This record gives sequence, C-alpha cells and structure tokens, in this order.
Amino acid sequence: MKIHLHIDEAYETTDVHIYAPAYNAQIEQLMQRLQANTPDTMIGYKDTDVYVLKMEEVFSVTSEQTKVYIHTEEDEFESRQRLYELENLFPTKLVRINKSTLIHSDKIIAIQSRLLNTPQVVLSNEVTLPISRKYFPLVKAQLGIIHGGDKG
Repeated sequence: MKIHLHIDEAYETTDVHIYAPAYNAQIEQLMQRLQANTPDTMIGYKDTDVYVLKMEEVFSVTSEQTKVYIHTEEDEFESRQRLYELENLFPTKLVRINKSTLIHSDKIIAIQSRLLNTPQVVLSNEVTLPISRKYFPLVKAQLGIIHGGDKG
C-alpha cells in the first residue's frame, strides 16, 4: 500500500481518496478506521476513586461474572460499562479474542497459532491470553493478516 499526503493551505477541507484493485478486508478495515469517531479515553474505578484512562494505557478488558475490568501495565480498574459497550465504543482499538476478553490492538506483539492447542496472543506487557477458535479468524481479519489459502 502506498500513502501520499499533500498539505496545502489552499485546501478548505480534508479529502481522503482510496484507489484499490478490489474491495477486500484490508480496505474495509481502513474505511472503518477513517470513519471512526472513537474517543481516546475510558473511565475506570478503583475503590472510591474515578480515573480517566488514556486508550494507549489500556492493554486489555476482561469480564468476570458481572464485573468488567480494565487492565493497564501497572493496575486494574473496574468499568461500569459492559464488555460489548466498550467494544462498540472502540471498534478500531479493542479486538475481541474470546467471550470475556478484549485486547488493545496496538499492544499485540505476537500471535502464536498452535496446531492442536488454543491460539494465543502476546501483548507488549508480556501477558499471554488465549484466542478462542470462534474469534481467531475475526482477530486476523481485524488485524489485516488474512492471507490467501489461510485456513484460520
């Protein structure tokens, strides 16, 4: 993919043009990211304190029974939002890897695709989390790593 940026004070608006031989998952992902009006913070609670967490601080979000937890490098906060609500709020940043876990896509350093075992994702804080077989193809598509002939 080639990216060209032209800055000129003569332009009154910002226009984005995409030229591609076919519409595919990569183009779809690019369109979603360009159109997303995603907030860059989320609210976390710890004891009686309220924290404004920047998205770049968030590594993962998990649900355990009726509680939702936001995990940063050094701490864990409770969220009053449901997992699906956070997933919808941050569609370009949070990737669902199983029924109870969302991960920050920018924190992924490796996906370990095991032949017989459950695939895993490794985050930049060295935490390893399982990817369910149901979500594995969706994770790869959202990250733009589907290749021709890939079986999932």
